[in-house]
Amino acid sequence: MKRLAACLLMLASASARAGDPALLSKEMGVDPSKEMAETRLIEDVVVAPIPISNPTVGTGLAVVVMPFYHLGEGSPLSNTTLAGGLMSSGTWAVAVAQSTRLRGDELRVDGFLAYADLRYRFYGAGADAGKNGVSVPITQKGYAFAPELLFQVAKRIFLGLRYRGVRVETAVDGSTGALPPAVAEALPNSVTVTSSGLGPRVTFDTRDHDMNPSSGALLEFRANFADQSFGSDFDYQTYELSGRLTKLGRHDENDVVLAGPTVSARHATVRVEPIGVVLEDEGSLNGTFVNGERIEQRLLEEGDRIQVGPHLLLFVPAA
Repeated sequence: MKRLAACLLMLASASARAGDPALLSKEMGVDPSKEMAETRLIEDVVVAPIPISNPTVGTGLAVVVMPFYHLGEGSPLSNTTLAGGLMSSGTWAVAVAQSTRLRGDELRVDGFLAYADLRYRFYGAGADAGKNGVSVPITQKGYAFAPELLFQVAKRIFLGLRYRGVRVETAVDGSTGALPPAVAEALPNSVTVTSSGLGPRVTFDTRDHDMNPSSGALLEFRANFADQSFGSDFDYQTYELSGRLTKLGRHDENDVVLAGPTVSARHATVRVEPIGVVLEDEGSLNGTFVNGERIEQRLLEEGDRIQVGPHLLLFVPAA
């Protein structure tokens, strides 16, 4: 009976502490007057299904998943990108990319790894290609790997090293029976090309956000030194200088300041993309014009005349 009574007293005491947050917090060594900070590992997740229709590889669907998260107090958002796609021709691809911001953006670790299995029909080259309906089935399998490490050496200036490796195997698909046996036997099984190189990278980045900047600009210099000592089939060098975002408008924060009552505070932006230089109107009141035509977005060509308010600009791509 004494043991039973002792157990009942212990249970009653525990229930009392559980019913009183102040007593429970005291037992745990937590100050109840201070709120515990909310801890979230993932800040946001973007899931994007992308339908694709392409005359070369057919129709299909790609899916991109991008979680965003912070790695350390005071650091900008980092993100991981996972992507995959499948086409009606049997073509498929997968990729993963990483953008890492550490030590309050003093250290950047970026890169991507991708693999693709392409299946398409080659109709030849030139304007007359495909007129006779004769084609050759082609398969291409390849991967690309490009990690980079950047250190902030001055305010908004990053310096680092980048590796780029690409390997592509191309073959004629004789299994389809589209080729005469004699032709299929005469052709090589496959041709493999490997490119592997290392080079410096310098970045000047004043953007307020990597993915969706509302202010700032990005200027990058990249060099690649491919060499057989790195496993490359060829020795060559490439150099690239690019600026990703240039803002035009009346406000002093723009990269190109254009005065005038018909120029909006933030009138237009110019972006460098893989397809070329793109001009985009930013919802300006009086519009942005290219060769006399009002545009919302336009891929610029050499000699295009851009009008912003009273200012007439001539687009001349860098050599």
